[in-house]
Amino acid sequence: MKRDQVDARDAQISRRHFLVAGAAGLTLGVVIPAIPGVRGVLAGATPAGAATAAAIPGANVNAYVHIGTDNKVTLMYGGCEFGQGAMTGLAQILAEELHVPWNAIKVEQSLADPVVSYITGGSTAVREQFAPVATAGAAAREMLITAGAQTLNVSRSACVASNGAVVATVNGTRKSVPYGKIAALAATVSVPTNPPLTDPANYRVIGHSIPRLDVPSKVNGSAVYGLDVRVPGMVFAAIKHAPAFGATLTGTPPVPSGSLAVVPIVALESRGAITKGNTNAVAVVATNTWAAIQGSRQLRTGWNIPPVAVQLNSTAIRAQADALMADGSAILGETPTGDVDAALAAAKSKIDSTYYLPYLPHVCMEVLNCTVDYRGNSCEIWVPTQAATFVMATAQQVTGLAANAITVHTTLLGGGLGRKFEQDFVAAAIQVAMKIRKPVMLVYPREEDFTNDQYRPMAVVNVKAAIAGQSVSAWKYRNVSASILGQHGFLTPGDPDSQATDGATALSYAFGTSRLEWVPLPVGIPVGFWRSVGHSINAFAVESAIDELAALAHIDPFSFRRGLLAGNARATAVLAASDALSSWRHSLPAGHGWGVAFSEGFGSLVCQVAEISRVTATSMTVNRVACVVDCGRAINPKAVEMQMQGGIVHGLNATLWGEMKFVGGAAQTDNFDSYRMLQLHEMPHVDVRIVNSGAALGGIGEPGVPPIAPAVANAYYNLTGKRVRTLPFFPGQGMGGD
Repeated sequence: MKRDQVDARDAQISRRHFLVAGAAGLTLGVVIPAIPGVRGVLAGATPAGAATAAAIPGANVNAYVHIGTDNKVTLMYGGCEFGQGAMTGLAQILAEELHVPWNAIKVEQSLADPVVSYITGGSTAVREQFAPVATAGAAAREMLITAGAQTLNVSRSACVASNGAVVATVNGTRKSVPYGKIAALAATVSVPTNPPLTDPANYRVIGHSIPRLDVPSKVNGSAVYGLDVRVPGMVFAAIKHAPAFGATLTGTPPVPSGSLAVVPIVALESRGAITKGNTNAVAVVATNTWAAIQGSRQLRTGWNIPPVAVQLNSTAIRAQADALMADGSAILGETPTGDVDAALAAAKSKIDSTYYLPYLPHVCMEVLNCTVDYRGNSCEIWVPTQAATFVMATAQQVTGLAANAITVHTTLLGGGLGRKFEQDFVAAAIQVAMKIRKPVMLVYPREEDFTNDQYRPMAVVNVKAAIAGQSVSAWKYRNVSASILGQHGFLTPGDPDSQATDGATALSYAFGTSRLEWVPLPVGIPVGFWRSVGHSINAFAVESAIDELAALAHIDPFSFRRGLLAGNARATAVLAASDALSSWRHSLPAGHGWGVAFSEGFGSLVCQVAEISRVTATSMTVNRVACVVDCGRAINPKAVEMQMQGGIVHGLNATLWGEMKFVGGAAQTDNFDSYRMLQLHEMPHVDVRIVNSGAALGGIGEPGVPPIAPAVANAYYNLTGKRVRTLPFFPGQGMGGD
C-alpha cells in the first residue's frame, strides 16, 4: 500500500485502546504539570483496562507509562515533537529510573486529552516533565521489585532492579525474573508515595548522547507531519485572507473554475485589528492542494478595509512607539531599587542609548495546516500543534460538540517556534469541514503564512545607565512594545507583560540603583509568541548596553561582566568557561572582531562569543561562535548542542536580515525570495561547551537565541568602532546573498 493511501486513523494508538491493550501489564498514571513551574507527583497505578486514572481527584494525568508482558516499556507522550528531542529526553529519564535497556523503551504520541496533553513551549518539554516521569519510573521500579520478591519467594531486601529484570542473590544463588512476567502482579502493589530516585552519580542513561528516537522515521520517510496526513475521501483547501488586518469580506465570491467550493472564514478571536466574529478570510476547496492554491489566486473578492487598517504603517508605528518612549504611561516590570533618577543626575560617566527591533514572522518550514473530518456528531482532527488541549477547546467552541466527540491527533511539526500554539488555522479548517461535510486538509500557502502571522512584537528600548569606577551605579530600562499576553486575553490590565520584560527582569548583574519600565504599545498588528519571545528583544538591549558601559569604563567586556556577576557562582562559571572556549579572540588577524553576550532565561545560562569579518555596507561574515550553556544537567548532551546550534542560526537570521514591514495594514514580505535566510556556506563554526552545574533543570530550545544578536553587534563595535542599535543589520537584502 502506498503511503498516501494509508488511513491516518491507523497512525496513532488511541489512549482508550492503549489502556485496554495493556491489561496484562502495568500502567502508571503520571501527573505532568500543564503550567510551567507547577511540579507534578505520581498520581497512582491501575491495572490497565480499568481506565480510572483520569478520575483521580485533583490530578491531571498527562502521560502514561506502560510495562508490557513482552518486557517493552512505552511512554505515552502528551506534548509535541518538532525536532527538539523531547521524546528522547523523557525516554532517557524513564529508562534511567526503571533500570531497563535503552532498546526496551519506545514512545507513543498520545491523543489530545485534558488529562494527557500539555502545552509544548517555553523550553519546558523536558524540564517540567523530569520530576514526574522520573518519579513514575522509580515508583514502577519499586513496585516491580516487590512483585519480583513475591514471585521469586525471597525477601524484598534481597532484590534489586537490573536491566529490565528483578534480580535476587540468596546464599550465593542468583535468581531473576523479567519485568514482563511480573508486570500484572506489580499492578496490584500499592504505589509508593516517595520512591527513591537514582543518585545522579550512578546515572547510566541520563547524560549520554543517545540518538533521537524521532530521526529514523524522518530518514526513511515514514514520519507523519501535518502535510503528510491522508484520510479516505479527503479534499484540500487553501486559505485567502483579507488584504489588510481588520478588513472584512463584503460577499462570498463565485467558485473559481476547477474548484469545488468557496467557504467564508470567521475570526475565532480578536487579535490586534482583527475582530472576533468578522469574516476576514475565505477558503477555496479543490481535489488537491495545487488546484486549491490556484483557485485562491483566481478569486474575485470584495473587502471592506476600515481606516484603522489603513493607518497600520511601519513608519507610523515607529513614531507612535517613540512618542510613548518620551512620555507614555509606564508599568513597573519589577520593584525598583534606590533612586535611579538621582543617581543618573549625579553621574559623570553615563550612557543614554535607544535600541530598535522590528516585527518578525515565524516562517516555519512546514506551513500552517490542519486536517478535519467532521461528521455532525463527531469531529476528528490531525494537526501539527504545540497545544493539543487548545485544539480540543477550539473544536468544542466551533462545533458545539462535547469533548468526548472530538479526537485530536498531534502530528510531527515541521517547526513550531510559538506559531503553532495559535488556533486561527485550526478554527478555519474546522469551519471548512463543517461546511462541506468531507474530510479536508486546509493549508496556508506560503504567501498567506508570511502575511497572516502572529508576529514577534517590534520594540523600542531605552537604557540610561551610569558607571562609578568598575560598577554600574544606575540602570534605568524602558521598553515600549505590544502586549502578547494582552492580545491573547491572558493579562490583567495594569500588570506588566512578562513576555515583554523577560530578559530584562531579575538580571544577575549587580546594579547600584535600577528601574524597569514597560510601556504598552496599542497597535493593531497581531502579535504572538516567537522563539525566546521577550528575551530575544531585551538581551540585545541589555547586552549591548553592558558593552557600551564597559567601553565607557575602558574595561575588557569579559572583565566588566565578571565584576558585575561577582558573587554569582553559577554565572561566573559560565563566563569563565566562555572565556576559555574563545581564547582564539586574543590572536585574531586584522579585519576580524569579536563580541561577547551573556543571557539568562528559561532556567538556563548562556554565554556566546562571536567572531566576524568582511564587513561591508550590505554584508558581513560570522566566522565562528563559542557557546557555553548551563542548563543544570544535560539529559542528552548532543540534543543540547544541536539546540544551541539551531538557536544561533535562528538568531542570526533575525540579527542580519529579519524584519516585517507593514503598509496600509498589510505585511510587505510574502515569501523567501524577499526574506533572506542564512545559507549553508554562511554557517559559522559553532563550538558548544556544556556546564553541568547540578542546578534545577533548565530549558534548551529557546536560550540559544537571545545572546547571538548582541554578541554580533558587540563584535561589530570591536571591529569598526561603530554601534549598531537597530536591527536587522542589513534590512531589505532579500535573497541577495552570493
